[in-house]
Amino acid sequence: EVDLDGDFGEGGDLWDESPASEGETRTKVRRPWNEVRLNRWLSRRFNARLGPRGVTVIPDSPEGSADRRPDIRLQMNGHTVKVETKGAWNSKVRSAMQTQLVDGYLSTNPEAAGCYLVYWPDPIDWTNTKDSRRAGIPAQWRENVDAARRELATQASSQHRLVKSTVLRIARRPTASNEETDK
Repeated sequence: EVDLDGDFGEGGDLWDESPASEGETRTKVRRPWNEVRLNRWLSRRFNARLGPRGVTVIPDSPEGSADRRPDIRLQMNGHTVKVETKGAWNSKVRSAMQTQLVDGYLSTNPEAAGCYLVYWPDPIDWTNTKDSRRAGIPAQWRENVDAARRELATQASSQHRLVKSTVLRIARRPTASNEETDK
């Protein structure tokens, strides 16, 4: 698991805020960014951290061929890591490591390694209960990021090639300025 607040910074900035509906006790509600926006952010972070070390970060374009290319490719000295990402709410989150990453992207390049990365928004911070994506998170994962991490690690370890999985927890830490707006 990678904690976006601790390891990548800016975890609190990966949320959209909007006014709460009438009758709610909060003045604002939050929901995590969509996968395209999260991937753009992650590509920039990879580039900032890995670019100076000679790693080329190649994000897939949103208009591009999402079915034919991984979300992000990392390349250095002839080596490639293909990164496939999913939000925990995505209906394919439990199957895409195998169907998209291993059977798809990695099958065309047997020398490449793979990384399956799941964005896991902290349900405590996901206060927009009308966001339909929220119900898409597998029941056993909703309140337990460790269950998601264990399940994905088991899948990754069963591969006959180098495939790693990670769960990026997106948490929004309260600060003095937003604690007041949440009351």
